[in-house]
Amino acid sequence: MPKKKLPRTRIYNSVSSLRDTGFTLIEVMVAIAIIALVGAVALPNIRTFSSVQEINIVSVQIADNLRKAQSSASSRIKCPEGDESTDSWRVDITGTSQSLIAKCKTLLDKTVNTFPYKASSGGNTFQVVTDRCTNETTSIYFTGSQMSYKCASTAQVVGVVTITLSGSGLTEKVIIEPGGTIRSE
Repeated sequence: MPKKKLPRTRIYNSVSSLRDTGFTLIEVMVAIAIIALVGAVALPNIRTFSSVQEINIVSVQIADNLRKAQSSASSRIKCPEGDESTDSWRVDITGTSQSLIAKCKTLLDKTVNTFPYKASSGGNTFQVVTDRCTNETTSIYFTGSQMSYKCASTAQVVGVVTITLSGSGLTEKVIIEPGGTIRSE
């Protein structure tokens, strides 16, 4: 019996099959418009988030330095370089930086660390001011469990000190109370 030949099927590209294999110009334009819209909404929020984080970081650094000075004074940690122990530490706060300083008994004051307030590459700037000392260095002293402060031009006194960080329409505060409580708002 002769073998039956199967009919050959023709494979051809129809106009409709070509149309279904890619994106139309309208579909591409809609996708680009959606991406542009999402970018326009997200970019200002990212910039605001960056500014908030810069101010929060400086606020945390100030609070950490204050707590370190407080705990060092309470525990009578030795001065840097092995000098006698001291019960007095201070944090100097200016408009451009903060410094942790040990008040040593036999030597001059020793600066343990200094943190400048610097903005990121975004160019955001902010101010750091205290409510007690306008446009001067504020020194916050911790002696044992007591806190006091001194402006560059005044005597050392006891009282609440509020350090305000502001910039880009944002504000953060670090509050130091005479009993030694340090909190951020």
